[in-house]
Amino acid sequence: MRNAMRLIMVAALTAALGIGAYSVQAAVAVGAVPNADIDESALAMNDMAKVDDVKTSEQQKRAKSADDVVRELIYAYMDKNKIQQGYNADKDKSFEIGIRAVGANTASPDFGKFRATAFDQAYGDALKSFVKSQSVQVSSQTVSSFFQDSSTKAGEFKEELSSGKSTLGALIDKVIALGDAITSDKLREHGIDPDQYNAADPDKKKVLLSESFRKVTTERAAKSLGGVVPLQTFIGQDGNGNESVGVIIMFSPKLQAVAEALRLGQKPAMNKQGPPLREVIPLEDNAKLYDLLGVRVLFDENGVVVVSYGQWANSYSGNDARLRSRYTNTAFAQAETQANAQISEFLNTNFSSEDYSETGEAMERALVKDGRSGNVIEPDATSGIVDIRKEVAKRKTSALLKGASTLKRWTYTTPDGHEIVGVVKTYSFANMEAANRQTGSGAKSAPAGSGTPGGRTGQDQMDINTF
Repeated sequence: MRNAMRLIMVAALTAALGIGAYSVQAAVAVGAVPNADIDESALAMNDMAKVDDVKTSEQQKRAKSADDVVRELIYAYMDKNKIQQGYNADKDKSFEIGIRAVGANTASPDFGKFRATAFDQAYGDALKSFVKSQSVQVSSQTVSSFFQDSSTKAGEFKEELSSGKSTLGALIDKVIALGDAITSDKLREHGIDPDQYNAADPDKKKVLLSESFRKVTTERAAKSLGGVVPLQTFIGQDGNGNESVGVIIMFSPKLQAVAEALRLGQKPAMNKQGPPLREVIPLEDNAKLYDLLGVRVLFDENGVVVVSYGQWANSYSGNDARLRSRYTNTAFAQAETQANAQISEFLNTNFSSEDYSETGEAMERALVKDGRSGNVIEPDATSGIVDIRKEVAKRKTSALLKGASTLKRWTYTTPDGHEIVGVVKTYSFANMEAANRQTGSGAKSAPAGSGTPGGRTGQDQMDINTF
C-alpha cells in the first residue's frame, strides 16, 4: 500500500515537472367508578416550589418537573384505591406504571402529536415492566483485568530497525524529495511556511499500568398476551410548557378471558350490564376526552364493551380553508387508526424486549511520545466509569375487528391553541352480531406552558374490583 501511494505521488510530480509549471492553490471549505364526575381536587394543581435566595450555605430548591407531578398523581391514585405496583395477591391483579416526557414543549406546533406518542411510549414502558415481572431471561458476565510493566526499560519506546532499501525504493524517495523541495519553494513564494506541513511520526503511547472491571448483563423477555388495559392516565405540567404523560396498566385473568373471547368472536362469560355509554363517557366534554387515552373495558346495556380513545393533532396553522380541512381529515384518520390499533393490542399483543447493560470502571497510567518533537511525557493517570445501556422493545398485534364502531369524533382546541382531534371507538360481541346480521354471516371462531406546575387525572371509568 505504501509503495502504491509513493508511485501515485511520483506520477503526479513527474507530470507536473514535465510541463515546467507548478502551481499551488488553497481552498477553504468552509378509570375506577362509572358515572363518577372528576373530583376537582384530583386535578392536583400544585404551587411551584419556592426558590430561596442562593446563599453560601444553602442550595437552591428545584421546582417540580412534569414527571414529579405525574408521579405524585400516580401514587395518590394507587393509595386511594389500595393497590401497589406489581402483582396484588388480594385482588389477583397486576398493576404497572409508565411515565414519559412529551417530546416537545407546548410552543411546538406538533405538541399534540408528541403528546399522543408519549402516551404510547409510557404504555409500552408499563407493558415491558409487566412482561419482565412474568418471566425474564438474564445472562451476565463479569471480567476483571490488570496489567503492570515495572521493567527497567519500561519507559523506552522501541524504534523500528531499517529493513534496507531497493534501487526502485531509493529512486522513489529521490523523486519525492525533489517534489518536496519544489513544493516547499512554491509555498514560500506564496508566503506559506512549508515546515508546518512536514511529515511527522504518529504519537506513540506505552501503557505502564492498567486495570479494568466490566460487567455485561443482557435481559430478554417475550410474551404473547391479551387483556392489558390502561386503568388510568395522568398528565403533569411543570409550568414552563413541558408536560409528561403517565399511565397505570392493569392485567387480570378476567380481563384476559374477555380479550380471548372477543378475539375468537365469542361472547365473554360476564353477564354484568351497565348504563348506556353516553352516561359513562363524557362525550359532551371534549376537554375531558382530551385526557382519556388508550382503552377501557366498560359495561353497557348489552354487557362487556371495549372503548378505545384514539387521538392525534392537526398542526396546520395556515389560513387556507381547503388545506386546513385536508389536514384535519388526515388527523382524524390517524386518530381512528390509533383507536383500532389499541383495540387490537388489547385482544392480543406479542411483546419482546432485550436490554443490554455494561457497567464498570477503568484506570490507566501511560507514557506518550510526541511524534513531531520526540519528547516523552507522562500525563496524569486516568480513570473513568463505564456506563452503557441499550434497550430494544417490540410490540406486534394482529386482529380481525368485526363491527368496531365509532361512538364519537371530536375536536378540542387546547389553551395553548393546539387543535386536537379524537375518535372514540367501541368493540363488543353486540357489535360483532350486528355486523354479522348486516353481512349475512354467522359468528365463527378465529384461529388460535402556563405559570405553575400542575396535573390532571383522566376520568375514572373502570371499577378495579369488577375485573
